[in-house]
Amino acid sequence: MPRPIALGRSDFLQIRSDGDFYLDKSPFVAEVLRDRSQVVLLPRPRRFGKTLNLSTLRHFVERPVDSGPKDGDVRRAFSGLEVEKSGEDVWGFFQKHPVIFLTFKDVKGGGWSPSGAFAHLIGREVMRLAPLFETVLKPTDRASLDDLTCRRAAPALLEEALYLLSDWLHKATGEKVFILIDEYDTPIHDAFGDEKQYEKVVAFFRNFFSAGLKDNPHLEKGVLTGILRVAKESMFSGLNNLQVHSLLRKSYATCFGFTEPEVKGLSRTFRLTPKQRRELRYWYKG
Repeated sequence: MPRPIALGRSDFLQIRSDGDFYLDKSPFVAEVLRDRSQVVLLPRPRRFGKTLNLSTLRHFVERPVDSGPKDGDVRRAFSGLEVEKSGEDVWGFFQKHPVIFLTFKDVKGGGWSPSGAFAHLIGREVMRLAPLFETVLKPTDRASLDDLTCRRAAPALLEEALYLLSDWLHKATGEKVFILIDEYDTPIHDAFGDEKQYEKVVAFFRNFFSAGLKDNPHLEKGVLTGILRVAKESMFSGLNNLQVHSLLRKSYATCFGFTEPEVKGLSRTFRLTPKQRRELRYWYKG
């Protein structure tokens, strides 16, 4: 019997720890770590495995926080996968770097305001990472930390959040930071159609991404996923270290979605009948 499919789950470690079915997309980790671009944008359609891939990368590179998974648990999760065959150029990153992980999937609705869902998102991530850096903060930094965790930060402070967090983490651990952002374009989709709201959203995130991803001496690598590419002239103005890998490029082509050989393998694994295979092809072939 094949392993059960974890419907709705997108956390790599949980899927592997529970023994659920996982189609090996771990080569994504090696491709990101060998990519010479400092900031990578990966636009893909919905349900192409973006969140699961980011989770896989996160668990591979993330330095454990006090309450996080231990080395042995994470190493077992990658046992038997393709990335295990990679060399020291990849495994040298294993559980070495602090990771800022954000998903903008819920940053929408009710008109744009950085003090709403976005402030809560930043506050939760700051609190999660605080055990790594809070003992080394200066008094002025501690005031900013308190404002961020209590959701009372001014918009200007929220725009600096990525930079401040990466600064604190780098100083505390001695290692540069990975910044992983899933569904980066959700706030833009939500504001589209309302010209004033759209301009406010783009202006805020232009400053937010620029502070965290451009000329940041504490950044090891940034990886962003979303549905659509947003023109560099708006969201990523001035981000000359950004490389966009669209669906039409060969890079990362097999890391998302299913290839034809993978679909055939899945059909055999789950013992689909010829009729079910034809139906599957009808659903997804173009």
